[in-house]
Amino acid sequence: MRIGMALGFVAGSIVMVASAIGADSLKEVRELKVATAPGAALSVRTTNGGIEIAPTDSSEMRIKATVTARSKERLDAVHISASNDAAKGNDVHVDFPPPVKGEEEGCSLVIEVPRATNVKLVASNGGLSVNGTAGTAWLETSNGGVTIKGHDGPATVRSTNGPVMMSSVSGKAAIKTSNGPVTLHGAAQPFQIETSNGPVQVSLAPAFAGVMSMATSNSKIAFPKDAKVESQSGNKGYGNAEVKISFGSGSESSSIRTSNGPVDVKSGS
Repeated sequence: MRIGMALGFVAGSIVMVASAIGADSLKEVRELKVATAPGAALSVRTTNGGIEIAPTDSSEMRIKATVTARSKERLDAVHISASNDAAKGNDVHVDFPPPVKGEEEGCSLVIEVPRATNVKLVASNGGLSVNGTAGTAWLETSNGGVTIKGHDGPATVRSTNGPVMMSSVSGKAAIKTSNGPVTLHGAAQPFQIETSNGPVQVSLAPAFAGVMSMATSNSKIAFPKDAKVESQSGNKGYGNAEVKISFGSGSESSSIRTSNGPVDVKSGS
């Protein structure tokens, strides 16, 4: 049963700006509110814009949408919908008009929502950011960075051409990106990291245990002195470098794969 639904209304005036999608674009800010409750799932989808999720103590989901287009007609044809369904949770998505050569619309979203559970964000040409969420997290974008802070559960990131940063994620982490650095702070569970043309930095939680395989090219791999070295080759700052280490008695596997960038793993304190 759907218990809440809203369509966007305009807050403020339409202004002409020089935007990422081209000069002399129009920009319009719209605001939406939907009644919801803590613990509801959250699904968000947009194009040519980023998504930011922030926690709130309110009983409403509050959405600020910044829409850009090259004409008033195309701007008016962009529709933002938000709803709360008792079974499916919160859904926010942006519908764009049919593509036309020379026209390109975009929409960035800032959403304040009571502690969201099971979050799925899909965007393009924009960054993603979540804070204070739980359950599973799936974040997918292109040409933008991804930041996850304070997530209670496993998290998966799929991105290109942007940095990825995770901190205080209690579950397993799976990160796949390209042409960007990856930073994982306080890893307590196994993780999989794959990138290219960028460094990888990982700090481990004190209780971390398991086997870790690392590989890079044209750079070096640094790891804690208290780790047990299972195997090592190269690691001279040029050519290929591969290292396999273990911590404690854990048997679960973690991996780091990159190229043209160093790998730096530090023990937690």
